[in-house]
Amino acid sequence: MCCKCGHINKELELKDREWTCSNCKMHHHRDETAAINIRSEGIRIIGVGSTSHGDDVRLATSSKQLSMK
Repeated sequence: MCCKCGHINKELELKDREWTCSNCKMHHHRDETAAINIRSEGIRIIGVGSTSHGDDVRLATSSKQLSMK
């Protein structure tokens, strides 16, 4: 997904490391763009309190909640 305009490039394959958005023409490096999109979604979830699928999300309040189970 383009981190500038939100266009989803359904033609990307795993081997494609760079691409240019067909909508806004921004050039992307796949891993950097993924990191930007993940960060943006995390910030959005914290602000809204739910995922884009409607699942409730709460921040961990203790280090125990942060540990892997």
